[in-house]
Amino acid sequence: MPQLMIKGVKRERMPLLVKDTRARLAEIIGCPEDWLTYEWQPSVFFGSEGEEPFIPVIQVWWFDRARQTRDRVAGYLDGYLREKGFPGTQISFHLFREEAYYEDGEHF
Repeated sequence: MPQLMIKGVKRERMPLLVKDTRARLAEIIGCPEDWLTYEWQPSVFFGSEGEEPFIPVIQVWWFDRARQTRDRVAGYLDGYLREKGFPGTQISFHLFREEAYYEDGEHF
């Protein structure tokens, strides 16, 4: 936790994305690197003409953090992906309620 679910990035690009971003994201968020999990979600985007390429879509699932932290995470990920040749990103933040989050059968 935090968990990053990533669509619109080819699987073969994921290992470098994780390697490049893990330490900086942990610093911005204020958590150990091993708390971050990345999940690659294969997906195909369709428009009126059929299958089409799409920009990366990243969903960040975590406990609530300050707006400034969300802004820094979104800005960092967007900048990183633009440097890698993507024209833009969609990044959204989703909250786990601590009393409803369990790990190994115990809630936080």
